[in-house]
Amino acid sequence: MLNGIGSRMEVWQSLALRFAAERAVVLVDAPGTGDSPVPRRPLRMPDLAGLVAGLLDVLDLERVDVLGYSWGGLLAQQFARDEPARVRRLVLASTTPGLGGRPPGPWAMLPALSLTTVLLRQHTRPLGYAAQLYAYTGWTSLPWLHRVRHPTLVVGGSKDPLVPVQNLRVLASRLPHARLEILPDAGHLWLLERPDQGAAIISGFLGA
Repeated sequence: MLNGIGSRMEVWQSLALRFAAERAVVLVDAPGTGDSPVPRRPLRMPDLAGLVAGLLDVLDLERVDVLGYSWGGLLAQQFARDEPARVRRLVLASTTPGLGGRPPGPWAMLPALSLTTVLLRQHTRPLGYAAQLYAYTGWTSLPWLHRVRHPTLVVGGSKDPLVPVQNLRVLASRLPHARLEILPDAGHLWLLERPDQGAAIISGFLGA
């Protein structure tokens, strides 16, 4: 489970507990968040995907299902591209293809700033937050999405002000084996605010 920008793994708790009843769950604090140290040098998305691969090596996990939410969805795309043999199924929740996708409108940045303030109050280190911003600045998956051939669920809210729904449609149209699910009246935090619904949708897609 790869989280949104600045978020600690604790925000996954309600959702993770629902998954844990039927499968092993791995939660990841990105470098600079939670208990993970700030990286010693600037890292880009391919570097972070390499760290995820290294973590799976340490845990002796050869192949996994990957859930990426928001910023974590970008990392999930990069990981699926760079380590295709290690991914069984892919879930991209409330995320974008990066540069070339539909950016949020100017008014949407007001709740984004409020969310940033909340994250920083959760003891997210400013340098870690900045490192995550740097990792995806200028990043895009559009040139290579067609080569990501894993079964993929693209899911998000129809009223997400930070990730306009057009981004979900772009992802689903570029990924060869994608299923698109748009949730009416759901915003950017639907996966955290509606853990029962999120677990049901994602578990149904992942199967056994």
